[in-house]
Amino acid sequence: MCLLLAAAGLLSGCHTGGDAGISAVNPPKRMPEIHVWSKGEKLTMGADTGSQLPAAIFPVTAMDLGSKIRWGKPMQPSSIEVSLTRTGPPVQENCPVVHSFFATTDGLIGWPELRKHVWHLDYGKGEHEFRASLPPEVRQWDSVAVQKWGRPMVHIKGLGDCLIDSGAPHAVYLPPKLWKRFLKSYPQARILQFSGDSPAAGGYFRIALVPVPKLQLGRLQLENVMVCESFFKTPHVVLGTQILEQVEVWLDGPGRRLYFRQNKPITSDQKALSLSA
Repeated sequence: MCLLLAAAGLLSGCHTGGDAGISAVNPPKRMPEIHVWSKGEKLTMGADTGSQLPAAIFPVTAMDLGSKIRWGKPMQPSSIEVSLTRTGPPVQENCPVVHSFFATTDGLIGWPELRKHVWHLDYGKGEHEFRASLPPEVRQWDSVAVQKWGRPMVHIKGLGDCLIDSGAPHAVYLPPKLWKRFLKSYPQARILQFSGDSPAAGGYFRIALVPVPKLQLGRLQLENVMVCESFFKTPHVVLGTQILEQVEVWLDGPGRRLYFRQNKPITSDQKALSLSA
């Protein structure tokens, strides 16, 4: 969940075809996963657009691969190389080890690598895949430019530039001022608590979140999603993977464009809540 945004500043799976450079694990979980190789071992990595590192390894896996780890250190070097194929070139040499208590994968592949590919995510069908090129018919879908090459940002009217974070499990994360404004404009909100572990947040964090029955997000209408306060310091709204449960997406990294369409009908007749900056 945007696990390396701050630190970088210092499925039983099957290959779904298309781009032989990345082997996708299906069905996708909240954070989609891919298979990579290191020292002849096949690893499962989270595909995290919120990470600004090409690749990172979590401590337990690093030790299994022969690295000596100092527990509790947010980030430390290693001699581990990670490749997208068994005999391919490394994504990153001396792959950094990033501390995480609650890691469910061996590590992360981040935006600097993911942006080189065309990525199709269809949680409605329980699959994601990487392709060598964008299918021509997808160019007719609704789309938005991915504005900043260093971070996957899209502009949404009323919210401004938003960070796409395939590692964040909920729908929308609001920075402090916008979060306070949201609570004031939604006084009937039922406020819950969520906790986790992220180097971007400095380790363990606890945030408030609100279930929203119907949410208008730009040209999308979403049902039964979570709106949260941000778990790390950022002036931007963060869009998480819960949105993918209701939207089919093609993320064209080389073309710097995000294509999307609603993948299920909206059934509630309740008025949609609209966020605005």
